[in-house]
Amino acid sequence: MNNVRAAGNLLKQTAHRTALCVFLAAGLSVVLAGCQNLTWRGQSPDPASLAEKSRVEVSAKEIRTVAGINGLDFAPIEGIGLVTGLAGTGSDPVPSWQKDHLLEEMKLNRETTNPASLLAGPDTSMVLVKGLIPPGARKGDPIDLEVILPPDSETTSLEHGILSDVRLKPMAYLGRKVREGKALGIGGGTVVVNSVFESRQDEANQIRGIVPGGGRLLEDRDMSLVLRPDAPPMVVTQIANAINSRFTVYTASGRTGVAETKTDRVIQLAVPDVYRNNIGRYVEVLMGIVYAENPDERVNRLEALDRQLDSPATAYDAALHLEGMGKDGLPALRRALQSPDMETSFRSAEALAYMGISDGRKVLLDAAANAPELRWNAFAALSSLPDVDAALGLGQLMSSSSAETRYGSFRALYMRSPNDPQIRGELLPTGFHLHVVPSQNEPMLHLSRGRRQEIVIFNDEQFVNPSMVWVQAGITIQGDGVDRLRITQYRKSGGDEVINCSTRVSELIRTLASRGSNYSEIASLLRGLKQQEHLPVRLVVDALPKPSQADATELAGAAKSPAKKPADEPASRTAGKEKSGSLKIISGMKNAFSKKEK
Repeated sequence: MNNVRAAGNLLKQTAHRTALCVFLAAGLSVVLAGCQNLTWRGQSPDPASLAEKSRVEVSAKEIRTVAGINGLDFAPIEGIGLVTGLAGTGSDPVPSWQKDHLLEEMKLNRETTNPASLLAGPDTSMVLVKGLIPPGARKGDPIDLEVILPPDSETTSLEHGILSDVRLKPMAYLGRKVREGKALGIGGGTVVVNSVFESRQDEANQIRGIVPGGGRLLEDRDMSLVLRPDAPPMVVTQIANAINSRFTVYTASGRTGVAETKTDRVIQLAVPDVYRNNIGRYVEVLMGIVYAENPDERVNRLEALDRQLDSPATAYDAALHLEGMGKDGLPALRRALQSPDMETSFRSAEALAYMGISDGRKVLLDAAANAPELRWNAFAALSSLPDVDAALGLGQLMSSSSAETRYGSFRALYMRSPNDPQIRGELLPTGFHLHVVPSQNEPMLHLSRGRRQEIVIFNDEQFVNPSMVWVQAGITIQGDGVDRLRITQYRKSGGDEVINCSTRVSELIRTLASRGSNYSEIASLLRGLKQQEHLPVRLVVDALPKPSQADATELAGAAKSPAKKPADEPASRTAGKEKSGSLKIISGMKNAFSKKEK
């Protein structure tokens, strides 16, 4: 334990050049600008200067010296949507191009007989819907959707509303004209307003919300290598061959390399499954591959990296390069795994995990449990391991006293195998997921604000106060003072319905969902019960481990070329803009939504 803590202090003084900040999200879901569903925080001082000090000397023939990456940004998509199911808090939108656009979209829906009348009603509202497509995303991947009102809307609340399916496209605003691209996504679902998870209950938090994981991508998001203008065209073949000798994927036609040459300056890249939860690492490893070296040069480089792996200042960078060398790098990584220095042993274990080797499993599990600075990296690496013992170790971490470690373990298990018996959940009738997982520690209840609508119960011994009384629109819940709850639902048409259940939280959730309560309504209930001291358990929202700011800063270094690029080269400008965009989004997310415990 002391060694691990000491390692954590050391890591604050050395560079952490880790990955793109998309941790264990279901299918790479992302943080929407303003919706605040994930947190980024950094603890390392001056990460840019630290990273500069820790870099292993760049070989003249590394891919990073002649090429940049396109597609490493978050691509925005937008739509104009309709929210229904509002309890008289909606409004008829004022005349605008958005209203005209929405009416045209509604006419395409054969089930809508009178779009104008529906849109004018008090129980509906026109909304603006936004999403971000992450790098390396694939067709069918989920994304979070941000839902906001147009500036002149008279809607007073979107609480518990349902977003009808909306097509999401790239949009460019040119003066008063709007240009749309083709639809890249579609989505809808229950809107969870900000006030469900915020202490402030003002109007601003009632008219903004999110549909967690509500969008689905309609096509793959391509990534590509673009050669610098001064790079000789013949190297494109050497680069593609070097990449394909290291990375392959399985397609309908069989196993093939990840790099496909498109022109004499552009190589399209696929993402191996093992890096799906850590695109940034894939980029860093790939950009460090040497595309042309003779056997003697390779031996000399291996020897140099072996030495650099023993230095805490260069261990991470050396491990990345050895990972990029494939099986030739295994001996050095396995040797360094036994190092008494935590930085060296952890970086070796991390690289081995992405190579499908579980020798460093124990090192990764120890770091996940005891070293907050390494926790994100540890869980990302463990989620890529198919090793049974790794899964059992993650299961044990769900009994940790740390909420971040508990939920991080759950997410790692879910990403490696959603049907793992330790975390297998159920899809409830109103479309959200409930997971009841074993835990030997105090009971904890976790709500997800992003990725998907999900409630996780750690340790099922969770009960609400049997003397509770809860009243909200359309429903009353009252305890009998012993161990039963009486739930009364009021119908507009009359015929109130009464049902009973136990005070166990999991049973209450299932019962309410079976009677039509959605994720937003149940999350509001749980938060309210906690605030009124009727729920005597730990309640946490989005307790995910976070990469440090140094990690985010280093992402740009992985993709960019060290030399200055000519200003008149279109491909070069595009690559540069994308990297700047990535850092802008990362910076914006750093101070976004932090986990809350009540």
